[in-house]
Amino acid sequence: MKYRVPVALIALWPVFLFASPAAAQEDASERGDAAYEMGDYEEAFKWYSQAAEQGNLAAQLNIGIMYDDGIGVAENDAEAAKWFRLAAEQGDEQAQHNLGVMYEEGEGVAPSHSEAVKWYRMAAEQGYAPSQLNLGVMYAQGTGVSKNYVEAHKWLSLSAAQGNDLAAANKEIVGSWMSPAQIEKSEKLLLEWKP
Repeated sequence: MKYRVPVALIALWPVFLFASPAAAQEDASERGDAAYEMGDYEEAFKWYSQAAEQGNLAAQLNIGIMYDDGIGVAENDAEAAKWFRLAAEQGDEQAQHNLGVMYEEGEGVAPSHSEAVKWYRMAAEQGYAPSQLNLGVMYAQGTGVSKNYVEAHKWLSLSAAQGNDLAAANKEIVGSWMSPAQIEKSEKLLLEWKP
């Protein structure tokens, strides 16, 4: 007995054989999303890992979060930092922020306030409100940077403008330490700022 493959399936073979790596990354990442939404975190981790290894930014961020929080995999700060760094280097602001937190807290990496400032700044300059808050606080305290109330006020103002209540409260505190000329300078910087 001869085995026959339907002609329609044969016609599709070239599509599957030559599918782009980007499409495969997206498919694996989407399968990871679906598994995650269903609460099957181990399956999600498997699919995200496949996409992340191929350079998928969203999957790299998700793997970092899963390692950071111990979701579907044992908590591992060093692995979280590794995956956050890969996504951060591709420009993902949440990964940049998370890596900044890890440097500030010394989780999975050697503690470094200057590295924390570097990663917070990258995310803050993209308009990421949590990083704008953290960068503002670091300027206010002189942690990892020279103390600068004008810069602190600017970053806190930007974060507060996005509805961050903690940034708004800190902006008021920092503002109470500033001269009218410093506040005016901060407001000028705000007008000039573009993400």
